[in-house]
Amino acid sequence: MLPTFLGLGAPKAATTWLAKCLSDHPDVFVADVKETKFFSWGHTVRDLDDYRKHFSDVNGETAVGEVTTSYLYWEGTVGRVHDVLPEARLFVSLRNPMDQV
Repeated sequence: MLPTFLGLGAPKAATTWLAKCLSDHPDVFVADVKETKFFSWGHTVRDLDDYRKHFSDVNGETAVGEVTTSYLYWEGTVGRVHDVLPEARLFVSLRNPMDQV
């Protein structure tokens, strides 16, 4: 199983809170590891089979996803996401940079 959605966002823009809210919904599965960084440079997950393991506990949920803030700003991420998850929905959480201090 691979994700049907990805969450991305600026640091300190409530992505952890959003991931928690989503994971509390009975029809949504969120990877237990926030920030898998699979599509980012310097990712910690090395191959697609390892990435799939983050979603191995899916049990009938209609939405499956993960949240990684670095997907918003690492060059080349968009192309990598499109190559692997062309139908995935994306959501972005932003925050006024002055409020991040």
